[in-house]
Amino acid sequence: MKLIIDIISFPFKLVFGIVGFILKVTGKIIGAILGIVLIALGVMFTITIVGAPLGISLIISGVFILIGCFL
Repeated sequence: MKLIIDIISFPFKLVFGIVGFILKVTGKIIGAILGIVLIALGVMFTITIVGAPLGISLIISGVFILIGCFL
């Protein structure tokens, strides 16, 4: 009985596994792009003396997002 259930449920497990993998990879790519953009904005704000506190916090946030994407 268990073998029949495994045979019937195999295509569903395969489809959901593929969809889950695609969503995970897409999320990592979007997170990496977001982290790079935040770092670039942070560097641009840090160049101006007035925006330095905001720029430094953006750089730190971007670095943490990049670290979170690849762990």
